[in-house]
Amino acid sequence: MQRLYDIMQRVTASMRPQTTRTDLDSLFVISVGLAGEVGEVMELLKKHVRDNTPIDKQHLACELGDCLVYLIRIANKFDLTFDDVVNAVADKLEKRFTKGTLRGSGDSR
Repeated sequence: MQRLYDIMQRVTASMRPQTTRTDLDSLFVISVGLAGEVGEVMELLKKHVRDNTPIDKQHLACELGDCLVYLIRIANKFDLTFDDVVNAVADKLEKRFTKGTLRGSGDSR
């Protein structure tokens, strides 16, 4: 995890001087990139289910990793670290587990 974080820090730092986009434009481009990567994950899963064939785990890992990179970039836009995001979801899941509300819908279960 630390390796990915370190690489993302270098990539993000190297992109800053070259970008002339507004923050809003940049956020939009990153969000569309995330949607595209999620689409690629969904395409792999669709073919796996539709064709009843084994999934290429390495390809899936790469596509999920691409999604993760975009998520980290969005978090960074709002001065959130990857640790902030992981801790927030861990706290939420721990509360749900303790209350016995892992299943269901809505954030305030």
